[in-house]
Amino acid sequence: MEREFLIEWREGLIELSRELTQALRRHAESEQRAGHQMLFVNLIYPRVVEYWKHMTAMIYWILSVKGIRRY
Repeated sequence: MEREFLIEWREGLIELSRELTQALRRHAESEQRAGHQMLFVNLIYPRVVEYWKHMTAMIYWILSVKGIRRY
């Protein structure tokens, strides 16, 4: 039961990661096309991506400790 939950949780996180990355990329592209000051692209976007990488690495580590590596 716990293993199935963790597998579903991991799959959900992967999907969320894809959606977040696409949304951030679209927002950055629209901001760039609009000629804004690029605050989002230059300051916020890199921090969000870096944060998400750390969170994803931590989640994968937790799953590997639980013995869930590959499916």
